[in-house]
Amino acid sequence: MASDRLMPQPYQFTLEGIDDTTSLITRDMSVRNAFGRVVFPEYFGVDQSDFAEVTLDALHESDPSTIEKKLHIDTDFSMRQTRMRDAGWVVLNGFEHVTVVEYPEKLARTVAQRNLASQSAMMKDQDKRNHSSARAGAHSLEPRIVPMEHLAEGYHAELGSLRELRERIPRHWMAHTNEGRMRIIAESARTGLHDTLQVVADTEHWTEEELRLTKIGLDMRLMAGRGEVAMKEKKEAWLDLTKVRGNYLIAKKILVRDRLLRSKHEIDFRLSRNQEV
Repeated sequence: MASDRLMPQPYQFTLEGIDDTTSLITRDMSVRNAFGRVVFPEYFGVDQSDFAEVTLDALHESDPSTIEKKLHIDTDFSMRQTRMRDAGWVVLNGFEHVTVVEYPEKLARTVAQRNLASQSAMMKDQDKRNHSSARAGAHSLEPRIVPMEHLAEGYHAELGSLRELRERIPRHWMAHTNEGRMRIIAESARTGLHDTLQVVADTEHWTEEELRLTKIGLDMRLMAGRGEVAMKEKKEAWLDLTKVRGNYLIAKKILVRDRLLRSKHEIDFRLSRNQEV
């Protein structure tokens, strides 16, 4: 989208009360609201004058196709399922990196072997040594299960919120959602998109200023402009960017569920069979 198309344009509000920016802040949370009321800086408490700072680089980095390319390892889709079972193919944030077990089998095996080596050489019962090391391998994975389950649950909840919001975008004039819920799903989507930019920034070692400007550039795509043409462009931006976020969440959900299944299988196998190492 060209930068000049993103600049605010004169607009006569067509939705009753939408020009009352104060009401956007104090509005009754039980009153029904339409998506058309959401896509303005006032709704999110954003200072529209900040949009003047946005650079062409920031607009490029906030483009949906640019973001999506940077969230995945550079490989075609047919390779992803294979790679997923090895090093993974989706970029994770710092918390996810330490929470998701990359190689459950390798972790359990390493801990089991370390446990076996640390046991006294005077212990003659080899079966007991093997059983002890197998349990140690299983126990290394057990504390990782709940945190990974919480990640998967979080992805699932956010995907549901995104689907709900995306259903409202095409018919932006129809008020089917109360204000309380609209604020939740709209702000959740925007926050998720900002978090996505943070992942890219960490991966590519952006400066704080580069990240700040790119976030403003993203907000500009979502909020800047008034009038029918601007509304159409903003709707497209919301649809395109939430699709990128949704695809990213789906990829991470698949990855985490794979690691969960493999971790649980490894735990059950070692505890029930007392696998020798």
